[in-house]
Amino acid sequence: MKKEQIAILVGYLANQQVLIERLLVEIGSTETETKEKVSHLGYMLHNLYGSLEDLFQEVAKTFENRVEDPQRYHRAISAA
Repeated sequence: MKKEQIAILVGYLANQQVLIERLLVEIGSTETETKEKVSHLGYMLHNLYGSLEDLFQEVAKTFENRVEDPQRYHRAISAA
């Protein structure tokens, strides 16, 4: 593994950490008293999931473990 690959991954992780922390603050402060606020919370949770999924895929890519077909990834996990 090259040091450059690790440096890129560390930078990506730092960027994702900032995004994830912002999402967690937003999620924690969202009240669910109206339908619109519940929808907003769902949207924020969707974004959190996507951020974490991107982070894990980047780690796998860096260490040469590829998710070949992202569409099949979810089905393979669900079937397990």
